[in-house]
Amino acid sequence: MTEFNFKALSFGAGVQSTAIALLIKHNPELLIKAVGHLPDKAYFADTGAEPMSVYQHLKMMQGIFPIPLDIVSNGSILNASRHEDGKKVNFVPLFTEHGGMLNRSCTAEFKVLPVRRKLTTDYKERFGKLPKGKGKVAMWLGISMDEIIRMKPSSLQYMKNVYPLIDLSWDRTDCFNYCVSHGIHPPKSRCYFCPYTADWHTIRRNKPDEWQLAVEYDESHRDLSEYGVKHKCYVHRSRQPLKDAVQNQGDLFEGFFNECEGICGT
Repeated sequence: MTEFNFKALSFGAGVQSTAIALLIKHNPELLIKAVGHLPDKAYFADTGAEPMSVYQHLKMMQGIFPIPLDIVSNGSILNASRHEDGKKVNFVPLFTEHGGMLNRSCTAEFKVLPVRRKLTTDYKERFGKLPKGKGKVAMWLGISMDEIIRMKPSSLQYMKNVYPLIDLSWDRTDCFNYCVSHGIHPPKSRCYFCPYTADWHTIRRNKPDEWQLAVEYDESHRDLSEYGVKHKCYVHRSRQPLKDAVQNQGDLFEGFFNECEGICGT
């Protein structure tokens, strides 16, 4: 079994990562038996655009979290912005009118990067040097059995992705039921305007404030010509304004496994 210098949990404040946090708190021996260790610290990457239900859940979880939890950020995802090189633009994968999508950089820039940056700082403070070599850091990710296609190795040599829910053979329903058994009903973690959203009709009906924010984002990002985008952009896959596209019959489920690389929705 691999010996890690540092073990971290990527906490998305969704169903799966909440289940992991509760397992650490209430059934650590189960995780140790399945995985071989427990995480030292957890990180929540704040994009600045989570639904209010997620921020409320995060605040509640901070009060009971079983290990240190840091909230990290790489700024707000709400606006397209140029990368440090002045050429690359950080984009949400909006649908474009010619049939494609903008290149997705939101997960890497606003979820993965701030966590890795803070983790590296914490590692250096603890060990007096940066992590080097193979498998020095374990990164726990909340991917469950029904999302197994989203598993992938880390792009960093010093980091190994660990999937405790896979080791436990838990699916999303197992995670949700476990949370409920402890009196917690976690929300789905995602940016409120995410183009991969499949339940717009439910959001429009049940979460009018969140729906209005998504509509405003959609309309304010129609024209991104200042960033070199030649075509109109849309949040909805129909390539219509969101307020017009979502009809009473609702959206058909599609694209879940194209979501956020096993980070955003965990």
